[in-house]
Amino acid sequence: GLDAGTHTISFRVQDNNGAWSEWDTAVLIVDSNMQPIARIDYITPSPTRFLNKNVTFSGIGLDSDGTIVGYEWKSSKDGFLSNDQNFTTTGFSIGNHTISFRVQDNNGAWSGWDVSELISLPNTPPVGTIDSIEPSQAAKGSTVFFDSTSSDDNGTVAAYLWESSIDGVLSTEDDFSISTLTLGYHIVTFLVQDNNGVWSDSRDENRSGPGVSLWIYAVPMPIAGNDTTVKLGDTVLFSGQVTDEDGNIVKYGWDFDNNGVYDWSSSENGQTTHIYDKEGTYTAVLRATDNDGFTSTDSRVIIVSKSGGGAGGGEDDGGGLPAPSLTASIAAVAVIALRRRR
Repeated sequence: GLDAGTHTISFRVQDNNGAWSEWDTAVLIVDSNMQPIARIDYITPSPTRFLNKNVTFSGIGLDSDGTIVGYEWKSSKDGFLSNDQNFTTTGFSIGNHTISFRVQDNNGAWSGWDVSELISLPNTPPVGTIDSIEPSQAAKGSTVFFDSTSSDDNGTVAAYLWESSIDGVLSTEDDFSISTLTLGYHIVTFLVQDNNGVWSDSRDENRSGPGVSLWIYAVPMPIAGNDTTVKLGDTVLFSGQVTDEDGNIVKYGWDFDNNGVYDWSSSENGQTTHIYDKEGTYTAVLRATDNDGFTSTDSRVIIVSKSGGGAGGGEDDGGGLPAPSLTASIAAVAVIALRRRR
């Protein structure tokens, strides 16, 4: 209960014989200003999970003999935070923070620190899984179906991204189908993004490496030739042409009457001749096999009659040659092939 001001304090002692010591003195200054009090009102949310999540701080200062004019917030991990009574900020380091708050009164006196805890948790990335790519080997132009599942333990999945090592971005949907994929071996990756902007890893949790393989191949494209009418006994020319976008043809075959038995085959080309010894309408089937083992067929119709109707043996018109001149007809085929190569 000392009055405010400067006090000289004197002190002496007395022994058992009644003698007093000299006075010892000291100066005591009594300040009339009362120290302010600081209190943290709230910190929310706490705990916070994301580095980019807003956290709001609010504090209260009390001064019984004056006013509050200053504030200070600090974190045990991130240091100084703010000089405002209330504020919002982001970007806290992961871990447990001791948050300290104090106030200053109009006489320059600071309060003691009030403390609270803020826990900043790491954001767990979302998980995206490729469930299936069907078929995983598909002919060019056919439809391929892509299916996935995804999850986020601490939020929601907000975006999807499918990419091909050849064609780039394929889709931004969770499931989709496509029929315009480029020829070749694709490595397909699937990513998902959560509602806080964090992307998953491209390494699928169900697989040891990033991405899933998808093979888009081309089947051979045979052209059997034009339909034709020939005379009974004529030699019919067959000169099938075949293309293959992603390889080469390793085997050609002709089934002259479409009975499922290939009567002639070659690894060189599709050029040959055949004589029909009975009248009738025949479907001749050209089958081509490429170096990947894929086969395709095309056909032409041969009408054989006693009167005939075609002339010559060229592939363009698909006609026949007179039966007695088989040797000459074979030579003609060679000449035609030579001219085409030129």
